[in-house]
Amino acid sequence: MNQNTQPIKRTKKNYLLRSQVWKYFKQVEIDGVLRAKCVHGSCTQTLSIPNWSTSSLIKHLRTVHKVDDLKKSSNGRVAT
Repeated sequence: MNQNTQPIKRTKKNYLLRSQVWKYFKQVEIDGVLRAKCVHGSCTQTLSIPNWSTSSLIKHLRTVHKVDDLKKSSNGRVAT
């Protein structure tokens, strides 16, 4: 399977990535689909980000990399 991976060009619309998880991922486009590529250590796993949800990214960091330093706000969400 040949994947065409390209970095996402920053625009005003997609530039504001407020969640702390984005310091561990970069946005990429693979065959026209927006995804997040893990850049933590030597990991190169690419995850889907439906509706730009960071839930799968947070789960990946916590289960695979044991990253627990993501701050939570009072409502249980990761703080921005």
